[in-house]
Amino acid sequence: MIVLQILKIIGIVLACIVGLIILLVLLLLLTPLRYRIAAEGENADIKGSATARMLLGLLSFKLTYEDKKAEYKARVAGIPVFKGSFGQDEAEAVKEVIDEETQPKEAPPEKKPEEKNEVKESAPEPVKAEHIFKTEKTEEKEPEPEETDEEKPGKLEKLKEKVRGIIRKIKDIYGKYQKAKYILEAPVTKRAWQFVKARLLDLLNHIKPRSVKGHINFGLDDPANTAIIYGAAGSVACMIDERLIIAPDFDKKGIDLDIEIKGRIFVGYVLLLFLKVWRNKDLKRVRNYIRRNF
Repeated sequence: MIVLQILKIIGIVLACIVGLIILLVLLLLLTPLRYRIAAEGENADIKGSATARMLLGLLSFKLTYEDKKAEYKARVAGIPVFKGSFGQDEAEAVKEVIDEETQPKEAPPEKKPEEKNEVKESAPEPVKAEHIFKTEKTEEKEPEPEETDEEKPGKLEKLKEKVRGIIRKIKDIYGKYQKAKYILEAPVTKRAWQFVKARLLDLLNHIKPRSVKGHINFGLDDPANTAIIYGAAGSVACMIDERLIIAPDFDKKGIDLDIEIKGRIFVGYVLLLFLKVWRNKDLKRVRNYIRRNF
């Protein structure tokens, strides 16, 4: 009986642990991840921050940028898990330059005078004429042997083999080109692409910001380029949120902004879209064909 009671308690504990894990996974999949991006400033003095929160702030991440220095921090239940920074602020950079300039430079080590070699070199011995004539005779190159008729067919065979190898490579490349053309023009590939494109549009529509407000004033060196960018950015801003005001400045170069972006992402929905794409029958057929032929 005692053993059965112990096993019963262990089973209850394991069931509670499994239930907590399943509950946590469901919360992560069904609870939205809320993000907020804010930036303000002018030209080089722009500062901003980006935050992401889940489970009512139980999981959070924050990234801040100011004075050319970025810091990030992740928390779980308010407890920092990891943090760090990259970049360097201007005060530290100026301090390092001043320290390098004010630091006394070490004097180069004095060179010791080289000791004169009192030993005089002995005069070279006179070379006899006999030795000169002997070396000239020995240094004469022997005439290279002429190619025989037996060696010529071997070189021709090597040349023919190289040509055959080049032809085989060309045929292999052409065959792969024909296979790629076939799979790209196949109806199954077109259906698969239409399916993927629709899922990508669903993903972009899901993760796009729910609220964008503020203003962006910018100007470039060439007023024509300013007008082109304003036309493209203005149309995108109207599609996202009418509260975002983008204004061009044709008189001076620079940027002045003050914006706030908010949105949310359901992790479960994103995973569901990827699962649908992976299990699509047309995509499976395309993947299998590519795996077999390439």
